[in-house]
Amino acid sequence: MFAKQCLKNKKAIYGIKGASVVNSTQTNFTNGTAFMIAPGYLMTVAHVVHIENDINKAVHSHFEVINAEDIGQKMEKAVFVAEDTIRDVAILKIENAKHTDCLVFDNQIISMGTPCGSLGFPLSGIIIDAQKRVNFNLTLRFQGSNLSSFNTVNESGRKMSYYETDALMYRGSSGCPCFTENGKVFGMQSRTAADQDQPGSLKSEASRLSISILVPSEDMIKFAEKNIPGFHN
Repeated sequence: MFAKQCLKNKKAIYGIKGASVVNSTQTNFTNGTAFMIAPGYLMTVAHVVHIENDINKAVHSHFEVINAEDIGQKMEKAVFVAEDTIRDVAILKIENAKHTDCLVFDNQIISMGTPCGSLGFPLSGIIIDAQKRVNFNLTLRFQGSNLSSFNTVNESGRKMSYYETDALMYRGSSGCPCFTENGKVFGMQSRTAADQDQPGSLKSEASRLSISILVPSEDMIKFAEKNIPGFHN
């Protein structure tokens, strides 16, 4: 159902590696997924660009990114442009980007029950070997689900909307674009819903994974229009 869209959309998918020197003996790394929305400009979630994925800590001092079709090749340098930590969106920019394929947003509200898919680099990680070489382990993965809800909530004094899906989602899906059968992006993976069961219980883990929370395209478009010169969807 989504095979054709994945082949096209993966050209605009990027793995992100953020790095910051914490002290004389330690460097913190985080990683996630981003996607190109204008030549050189990448959309991702805000928490991924911070030290330890913690929005209360500093934005990483260095970023490197790699296109899904370039895995195994040299990464490109990127710089931080802007973020909205409450909405959990951020923009990075690649100077002299090697690729310019961009994803297109669908700014319509998607109906409940609509099949959708996401593409990116969940379950990826950064491994430092015995020679202290930093290896970025990336595998592009597709995930399928159906839309279960579109809700509006008050958060930090702001009224914001979220999509929810009904399928189990891989750990580390933050920043993955979500699209329908037309290939257009209607949302971005931001976080998962969690219950109040005891940590480590099977029920708690299943519940934590069962509902994926997505930032809707409308908010990403507004953020891009504010922070990318001349942006238009």
